[in-house]
Amino acid sequence: MRLKNGLMNFSLLLAGIMVALLLLEIILRVTYLLQPSELVPTQISGLPYENRPSSAFWRYDYGLSWIKYTKNSYGFRSPEISVEKPKSTRRILVLGDSVAFGGNVRNQETFSAQLEAFLNPMSAFGSWQVINTGTSSYNFHNYWSMLMGKGAQFNPDAVIICITANDFEIDRGNDITRPPSASATALPRTVSLLLKKTKTFLGKSYLLDHVKKKFNYGQEEAKLSPEEKQVVQLEVESVFKNDPSTRQAFTWLAKNEGRNIFALYKNLLYSRNMKWDVVQPIMANFGTWSKQHQVPIYLFFCPTRVHCVPGNNSTVPEPLLLSMAFQNGLHPVPMIDAFQEHYRQGDQALFARSDYLHPLAPGHTVIAQRLCKRLIDDGLIK
Repeated sequence: MRLKNGLMNFSLLLAGIMVALLLLEIILRVTYLLQPSELVPTQISGLPYENRPSSAFWRYDYGLSWIKYTKNSYGFRSPEISVEKPKSTRRILVLGDSVAFGGNVRNQETFSAQLEAFLNPMSAFGSWQVINTGTSSYNFHNYWSMLMGKGAQFNPDAVIICITANDFEIDRGNDITRPPSASATALPRTVSLLLKKTKTFLGKSYLLDHVKKKFNYGQEEAKLSPEEKQVVQLEVESVFKNDPSTRQAFTWLAKNEGRNIFALYKNLLYSRNMKWDVVQPIMANFGTWSKQHQVPIYLFFCPTRVHCVPGNNSTVPEPLLLSMAFQNGLHPVPMIDAFQEHYRQGDQALFARSDYLHPLAPGHTVIAQRLCKRLIDDGLIK
């Protein structure tokens, strides 16, 4: 009888846990489904889409916390503004992708918001507005289209372009791919079908996705097969054969952290294979616009985690990119050395561990501080 009661209690406990998990799954799904989509179609030529205007959505980001992303009536991740610039106000327009937008950080933690907070106490004539037009997955061509189709109407006094490692993507189909895994041991059809259905359900579970992000996001590299690790090693040795610092950096990451080498490698591979004959005309367009409107354009390359590995003194592709910017009349702002110095001081929390590409709040602070210093040095802050 005691055994029977024990089994009954255990069954009730198990059923209660299952019901609670199911309710959590339903709550998460409803929460996400009720949120508006982040992006909307656009009429602006050269843009694939825009941020949804006057919207807000919540997202659980990579083991950090729930983050609320809000956008003003123009779809910018900035406070509400008018097209007409108020008197005694100066504006900076920021162009970029998800790094500039501020993936993984709160509104007030983006480098745009922090730069505005740095500038206003220094201003003797009025206030500064830093307008963040960053949009996920935009590239260098889209930045030009955003300036021409939307940004210029806000009459900026300066423009800042944030370049990231995947802004010059080549062909996603021709970069590094994971080799097929060895075939699994044959299972009875019924068992195989059950396992497949379970895997499909779990793969679509919002609750499981949150647990993964909280405790294990970015750890996929630890599960790479020997064949996959060999592919990474061969690719790294081939692409970076003349850059021993970068090769050593990948080796260090795989040994000490072992996270997302594939994602990080792809992003850096894109930056190493920039089609400069395609980049040059866009850079020239920015330079011509800057000269015609007497508006300085600042350009910087946002580092990746690879650039900040101990002993890695490589700054590729920053020198060539900044040199091209200078030749076209833009104002290049070195950024990699600022990140490397931050790491030398012992603070390791600069990048999201999901891809080592998106800076966390401290990384955005480093960017804002460097930009602020450059604006002061150039005499824009008076």
